[in-house]
Amino acid sequence: VISGYADTLRARIRDLDTHYEIRGWIIDLRNNSGGTMWPMIAGLNPVTADGIAGYFIDAENREDRWKTLSRNPESVGRLQVNYKCRSLNNRIAVLINEKTGSSGEMVAISFSGLPNVKTFGGPSAGYTTANSTIALSNGGFLLLATSFSADRNKKIYKGRIMPDVLTDEAGALEKARRWLSE
Repeated sequence: VISGYADTLRARIRDLDTHYEIRGWIIDLRNNSGGTMWPMIAGLNPVTADGIAGYFIDAENREDRWKTLSRNPESVGRLQVNYKCRSLNNRIAVLINEKTGSSGEMVAISFSGLPNVKTFGGPSAGYTTANSTIALSNGGFLLLATSFSADRNKKIYKGRIMPDVLTDEAGALEKARRWLSE
């Protein structure tokens, strides 16, 4: 299921990129309340270069980096679709709002720090932590936030992500389109 999602997204990006002259991408993460970040990051890989996309940084400043990879992406496994867009320099507008949370925020962070990316919308939900699973003696499990997230430049996000262009819900898409067409 995880690799199927990433493959489907990669195939759609490939189809758009090969049939149209793409000048920019809009990645709409509004209302993306989470799930698992890995298939989303792997699925969006065609629009960026491979490399470090972010970090989890714990209280002792230990770093656990996350990468975006064309082949065998982290926590997803082998994918059928390996494609890179014709231009990796196209502008990318990332839309977020107060319902963008958890892994949706991780995807937004994975684009932060790229020179061709700008975020639009409202502040995110603020679930920018990494969780560790702790087994309990009664057979249950406890998920405990043990790290903060950081972008590729090691800017740490403690709480809400503030967009580059703060706008109301209705204006986010229009402002992103305008920026892409400049």
